[in-house]
Amino acid sequence: MVISRKGDGTENSKSKATSPATAHPGRDIRAEWAADADCVGEYLPRGEPCHKVTNLANMGTKVTFPSRVPLLKCRPVATSGGLFVSPGYGRHPDRVIDTWELIFVRSGCLHIEENGVEFRVAKGEALVMPPFRRHRGLSEYPEDLSFYWVHFTLSKQRLPAPLHLSQRPALSRPERLAEWLHQFIADQTSGVQTQLAADALLLLMLNETTLQAGDAGAKNAVALVRKAEEYISHHLREGVSPGEVAQAFGYNVAHFSRLFRRVHGVPLGRFIHRVQVTQARSLLQHSTQPIKQIASQCGCRDMGYFRRLFRRELGISPREYRNRFGQVRINSN
Repeated sequence: MVISRKGDGTENSKSKATSPATAHPGRDIRAEWAADADCVGEYLPRGEPCHKVTNLANMGTKVTFPSRVPLLKCRPVATSGGLFVSPGYGRHPDRVIDTWELIFVRSGCLHIEENGVEFRVAKGEALVMPPFRRHRGLSEYPEDLSFYWVHFTLSKQRLPAPLHLSQRPALSRPERLAEWLHQFIADQTSGVQTQLAADALLLLMLNETTLQAGDAGAKNAVALVRKAEEYISHHLREGVSPGEVAQAFGYNVAHFSRLFRRVHGVPLGRFIHRVQVTQARSLLQHSTQPIKQIASQCGCRDMGYFRRLFRRELGISPREYRNRFGQVRINSN
């Protein structure tokens, strides 16, 4: 993956792995790491006790970081972001970096290793990588691979409540995370992004990775809703209705709407509208198709209805949305 940063070009895709103590000559990495350690604890589930990061004095040979769920205590600060699109060759470089990284796979599968632990991150999945850990690609980039990435550090400002991050979060709303990532990159590319806005979006993204199903009843509801989501996506072009979805799974529409409200916070009909708008947004961002054709692909045959639906959800028209967010920065080498 080539990382494009604002103002300093790109990193060499053949970067070699370096130790945290020597990766940045002239900088006091131990002091920076100690500051991070003060902002990161370890949250251990099932009532196990917490303990702090250790071995700060031996960073040249070993770096110990919470191995389970990092507990972020300080406000994250966004440094850069981008969209990687595979050129069909190459692999993620072998390296150690001094920033956190959030990766969300848009298509394909990313095969990567961090500190000897192997990860396969598929479409709709995320990976959070702490700083000062060696990571490298384990296979060539697949032709269909694309993923969003954001790098961030930690400030000294404490959060009102800590974030319990999971390195491999079970995302309950992957489409929401994708929307915020695209917004982040679009604002960065257009030059309208402020540090305050970037950090606010980053906090929303990281908070999204902490939202997971809780009790068994919630997990069963989520599983059923996930199947219904697949049905909606598969039949979206046909103009699927709430009654049709509920009937396909043997429920009445009122009960199914309650399930969707429980999982997504909105009833089934409103969720279908959001899927239609989300699909329209993607096509407006990444294609040059006429808006009328996009509306049809999203199950809207009436252009007037499509415009009203789009404006109700986003506050702007489809054409205004395309003009504002139709381009993002892409890394492809």
